[in-house]
Amino acid sequence: MAPIATNPAATTNAAPPNLAQPLPRAPGPKLAAFMNKAYHADIEFIEELGGGRTAADSRVWKVNIDGSGPYALKLFYFVGSRYLRRDLAAPLNRPLPSDNDYFDYFDPFHCECRAYGRLKEAESENLAVRALGYLFLTADQEAQVSNEIEAYVNSDEIWERTDEHDGAPIRAIVKELVEGDPFQPEHVSVMWDDLERLHELGILVRDVRILNYINGKLIDFSRAWTAPTPAFEYIRKECLEEERRKDPEQLHGAIFDYGRDPCQDWDTNELMPDELWDCVGGSGTDKDPRN
Repeated sequence: MAPIATNPAATTNAAPPNLAQPLPRAPGPKLAAFMNKAYHADIEFIEELGGGRTAADSRVWKVNIDGSGPYALKLFYFVGSRYLRRDLAAPLNRPLPSDNDYFDYFDPFHCECRAYGRLKEAESENLAVRALGYLFLTADQEAQVSNEIEAYVNSDEIWERTDEHDGAPIRAIVKELVEGDPFQPEHVSVMWDDLERLHELGILVRDVRILNYINGKLIDFSRAWTAPTPAFEYIRKECLEEERRKDPEQLHGAIFDYGRDPCQDWDTNELMPDELWDCVGGSGTDKDPRN
């Protein structure tokens, strides 16, 4: 598999953003606001598509925005600084200078902003379902969508807001609405090619699984590491190699698991690209059953 690009060319403008400037604040790739308007978009919530209590980072809704659409709107939960340090940045072997650094590099919303920003920089948005920009919900919009979630009463509980997030709006990313199966046999070789290209662009996905694909394209980068990032600098070499191997291992597992579903009729062994077999077999975690 192609090596990860740990320091590709990237923007370095770290000026503090206003409400419509690209995010995150840290140097590197960024995602612009949807239609250059971070706040006060007119959002019609149609139906919830995914997420909920079983999802770690977000809920996804089908929406219309300012009379156009439909789009997929990914609404992110709030993340506490302790969880960022202890869990999401756990592989680091030294602390970062401030909570803002953890927030800019490891918060799931910012992880997606950075990954999609890199794809746009590299003119490679075809490697994933396309992101169109970020939005902040107003208080009224938060109340509206929270009221649609019948299992909860308290909006702060739904979105995991704590005292350290007091007054902060819900952050969201607007994406193209794509419907279909996670993937089909004709998608498998392209999925592997896409993953190799993502590594070449300095993006580790770190959460490659069946439900993170639609029609063979990734829809989720909320745990991704995108260069430049402390995750590629403040980590032991063997740990970084382990993280690097996880993406093909997880892709290999996702293809097998989905292909073995009784509803499918695939010869998964024949579908698997040879390079993916070699990559996973060479890691010592799996072997090519064709041999």
